[in-house]
This record gives sequence, C-alpha cells and structure tokens, in this order.
Amino acid sequence: MSAQSPSRVYSFVLIAVVLLGGLVLAEIALRWTLYPIQRPYHFEQDAVIADPATGYRLATGSQTIMTDGHFRATVATDALGLRDRFDPALPDDGLIAIGDSQTFGHGVEARDSWPERLQMQLGVNVRNAGVFGYGINQYEPTIRRLLDQGVKIRHVLVGLTWNDLGSGNDPIDGNIVVNGRVAANPKYRQPSSVWDDLRQLSRRSALLHLTADAGLRLSGLLGVAPAENRQWDAALPQAIALSRQRLEAFQDFLTARGARLSVIYLANGNFVRPEIWANIAKRRSYGRYVARKQLTGWTKLRGIGFVDMTDALEAAYLENGSRYDWLAVPSDGHYAGGANGVIAAEAAKLLGSRKK
Repeated sequence: MSAQSPSRVYSFVLIAVVLLGGLVLAEIALRWTLYPIQRPYHFEQDAVIADPATGYRLATGSQTIMTDGHFRATVATDALGLRDRFDPALPDDGLIAIGDSQTFGHGVEARDSWPERLQMQLGVNVRNAGVFGYGINQYEPTIRRLLDQGVKIRHVLVGLTWNDLGSGNDPIDGNIVVNGRVAANPKYRQPSSVWDDLRQLSRRSALLHLTADAGLRLSGLLGVAPAENRQWDAALPQAIALSRQRLEAFQDFLTARGARLSVIYLANGNFVRPEIWANIAKRRSYGRYVARKQLTGWTKLRGIGFVDMTDALEAAYLENGSRYDWLAVPSDGHYAGGANGVIAAEAAKLLGSRKK
C-alpha cells in the first residue's frame, strides 16, 4: 500500500492540474470569443455632469470612447449636450427622440442609433436626446431644458424599454455623479435574491457567464422564470399604472406647448429571439408581453402614437439568419445597427400614419 500511495497522489495531482489547466484555457478562449469580461464603466473619460433637474446629463461639447472591452464606439456631444448629428442642410420639423441607452445608441456609433437611422430614412432632422440610464421622470425636464435653449419641438418620440416601466417613481438624485461618472442609478436596482447574486458573480468569469446563460435557456424551455423575473412580474401591474400616469403628465406637458407624443416600445432583445421563448404559450404568459398589450390599448385611448417593435424585430432577426450580431451588440444586449434600422423603419411608418 505504501508503495502505491505516491503513485496515487501523483495521479491525483496530475488530474487536478490537467483539469485546472483546461478550465483556464476554456476561460481564456471564452473571454476572447463569446463572453468577454465587460468593463464596469463603459466610458474612457468623463461623460456626464450633474444636473439638478435630471440628476445627470451628458456633458456638452465632449468626446470620449465607449467600450466594454468588446465593442468600441465614439461618443461626441454637441453644444446642447446631446449625442446628436444635426444636419443644417435637412429640414427641422421639431422631431425629438428621447429614451435610455437603447435610444442613446449604447455600443454603436451615433450613425447606427435608431434616431439617426430614422433621420436618414425621413430626410429630416431627428434630434437624439436619449441618455443611458434615463427613466420616465427625466424626460420632461430634458425637454424643458431643450425648449429653454430654443430647440424646436413638435413631436416627441419616446423609446420605451421594459425596464422603463419600473422607473416612474425613481427619485432624481443630484449626488449621483461622482468624478464624471454615474455612480449608482436607481433605475437598475434589482430585487435581492440568490439569482441576482449569482448573476453579478457570473460577470467576473466567462465560464460562469456561460453557465448562467445555460441556466436561463433551460429555465425558459421549462417555463420556470428566475426569482428576479417572478418578482418583477408580480410588481408589473403597479409599474404599468405608474408609467401610464407619468406618460400622461408628459403628454399634457407637450400638448400645452403644441407638441405631440408617440411611444416606440422597444422589446427586450431576448424577447424577440424565438429560440429562447420557443413555446408560444410561455411567451404569451410572460409579463412583458402583458405590458405591451396594455400599452397598446392605453395609448389608443389617449391618442398617443404607438408602435410595438417586438414582431418586426423578430421577423427581421429570422430573415437575417438568426444572427445575434445583427440583432444586438455582442456580449451586451443593446440593439445593433441592423435592429436599429428596423426600429427606424417602423417609426417612419408610425410618423406617416400620424400625418394622415
């Protein structure tokens, strides 16, 4: 027995070293391909300044690089503090797009954001007033500031995302900016759960990220939602009611100033991928499907223009070979240029119907 012990120890150590080496190589390979580790803050230089009305806004006349280690795009702002490409040669019909990072164009060049794609399709200026992390409470003070700066505003397009529905009661925090960065946006507060803790941990390792994605895929196929989604869905009716209240007040604000409101509902990128939500019954019971259905009826009653991008994005995604890089920024989830082109096309149809 004693003669075999060193051999067994050696075999055990060898197996452990091989397994550890395999995990290290797999981690490196995944980081360089499918799951690059994202940087905690996506801007190389200060991108925002404090604002008492909105908590923060984009710095004026600034330029920096937006990157998470995988994507890389330039962020330049104008004298109004907008990431906008206003063209003096084009008509100015007072079209303003406002929203969060999807409207801002997170992960893509400015020309590939949906407001800029819409501008190219219409042949008129569409100012992009989107700011990453913004919620419904920050739209009115943003438009008020632009009006004070002499900007023509006749029609405001709100790019509404699913996480905006829970942001209607978020406080405006004037201390949110620390050293030119947004320190802790309340819009992204999540319920405390084991799943949330694991998700945060998974962002530090490509292998854990892969495991988390596999778990999400399996839970989707089994019809079992993570605890975080179940908590969010339970709070959905109240969130929708509050969002409607805020948007109604925003509509009244615009109407008093001779402007119109339209809502462009930007579905979550995963929600337009049928391979994740393969069973139509499960998709229909999904809380965010309920949200879009309610928004459709409510906007019609209020006389608000509305278009839901879910079906159009799903159809285009399938037509483009179900390529995730066409739909979204790799390892990020925000819409890429291809999807933003579809959003712009549907928004152009909405604007055309509203003129009739």
